[in-house]
Amino acid sequence: MHVQSAADPHPFAIAVLEAAESAGLQRFENSGGRMMEAGGGCAIVDETVRDGRRQSIFRSYAFPLMDQPNLTVLTGALATRIRF
Repeated sequence: MHVQSAADPHPFAIAVLEAAESAGLQRFENSGGRMMEAGGGCAIVDETVRDGRRQSIFRSYAFPLMDQPNLTVLTGALATRIRF
């Protein structure tokens, strides 16, 4: 899956980060890596965009495996348990 920093964050997003930082939250370059290990903070979320189009998690991970016998995809279903 291709992940990249937000190309042009909205000014409101920048203002929210600045407000969070002024309230004492540590600001990170992105929401992965150091922020995940720090136990909290704020960052603009990375985008899953390639060639100007959003990539969905499903299309990136599950769709290529749809022909596998151990994968069943049901739309509109309610999951009450997931077994591994």
